[in-house]
Amino acid sequence: MVYNKNMITTSPLKKLLAEKSLTVTDLSQLTDIPLSEISAIDRGVLSSENLDTLCRILNCQPCDILEYTKSAKKGHWEWVANSDN
Repeated sequence: MVYNKNMITTSPLKKLLAEKSLTVTDLSQLTDIPLSEISAIDRGVLSSENLDTLCRILNCQPCDILEYTKSAKKGHWEWVANSDN
């Protein structure tokens, strides 16, 4: 499988925080999510519990936090899903 670490990004979260004039430290304090876990979101680590908390506190949807960008290269599972077999 071809792995592209940039397929899911947190650019929407960064934009949302800027619109609300919040820092990641502010977000950590508002949500009681440790700063280390909020920082880990950029590395693709986000539990469904933390996603739920972020959406509840920021009054938003998951798509307001994460963005999926399709890779130009097909991975194994994409090939299997699109095969005619």
